[in-house]
Amino acid sequence: MAVHFDSLEPRQFLSAPYQIRDLGTLGGETVVANDINNQGQIVGSAMTKDGSLHAVLWSPCNDMTDLNVPALNDASGVAINNRGQIIGTATYDAGLVGAQTFVISNGKLQFLPRPRDPDNNFAIDINDLGQILTFEIHIAGNELGSTMLYDPSLKTFAYVARDQSFAINNSGIIAGIQPPAQYSHVNPAFSARYVDGYALNDNGVRVSRNYISEGGNIITVGDGQTMSILQKQAGSPYIDISEINNSNVFIGSAWSADPVKPLFGWIRDGNLLRDLNALIPRNSGWQILHANAINDKGQIVGDGLHNGLKRAFVLTPTGVPFPKKASPTDIHLQELPQQQGASSTTATGKKPHHPRPAKHPKARTAPPSPETARSTRDFVRTLFSRVKP
Repeated sequence: MAVHFDSLEPRQFLSAPYQIRDLGTLGGETVVANDINNQGQIVGSAMTKDGSLHAVLWSPCNDMTDLNVPALNDASGVAINNRGQIIGTATYDAGLVGAQTFVISNGKLQFLPRPRDPDNNFAIDINDLGQILTFEIHIAGNELGSTMLYDPSLKTFAYVARDQSFAINNSGIIAGIQPPAQYSHVNPAFSARYVDGYALNDNGVRVSRNYISEGGNIITVGDGQTMSILQKQAGSPYIDISEINNSNVFIGSAWSADPVKPLFGWIRDGNLLRDLNALIPRNSGWQILHANAINDKGQIVGDGLHNGLKRAFVLTPTGVPFPKKASPTDIHLQELPQQQGASSTTATGKKPHHPRPAKHPKARTAPPSPETARSTRDFVRTLFSRVKP
């Protein structure tokens, strides 16, 4: 009896919690998907045959579209809001000097000014009001850089905080992780709007973890009044936290420290960080390495290897429930007693400071930890992905 393998594909598809789709290429080796909105529009970057990275857009009805952002070397779409406004970063000089934030709104491309004249101004996030979070930094010297906020109604930038922040929600709350006290500063005008966190949703729920130098094993989730504390199992991989949606589901990526390399993208499910590779159809040819963004429909975008090639993907829930048993690579969590009123920003606007290794060579007196070693990667990937240090 002849067996038609294509007839088995739907059965295989229905047995997995997610459908996975390869987002295609522009002819080059590498593709990265950075963000997805609630309409299923995706932004990221794709390499062309000549080796340059172009900012790209995917939509549910169309394949990849080159946004044709002018750049000397590379450009990348970093974030897209629910109005379809896109922000990204384009480089104008060789090396790591000359990066500038761009915004595309109603089909029109605009490069944002650099009022403080930094070497680089990187796009970070945009909310549905069109407020844009950027990170500016000079390469030379012992420079931590600064978070800046662009107001489209005023067409001006405001200084928010020293060092990098990661997200802005539709209430204008900003989430970031501040450096040691001697370097830290939050603009008093933003102290009531600035919270600790690597990810933040419109409910005000943020997700953070302690620093790798402290073990990186404690994850905190909450709105600042009630905080859940989750402890990763000892010996489990290090993690990045990428994004949290408005159903309070958050995602990220796991990586090893020696050598430093990505392992898998994950999604939080109760007391597990589930390896996404165990939630897609078997024999798909995919190795999911990074989970970069999740929308309110539960769709996830990221990047990994598809049949050994660097590709971007979108995962779409099928309605099949997650397995009852954990996979061998899932990271187990233990929930510790909740803290009431454990807001990371106190009533005075002062934030507790968490020591971590300095990010810059002049302040370094010891070999870099895995977290510090990743800072160069994070700095570069700010162009192309919202990966957190």
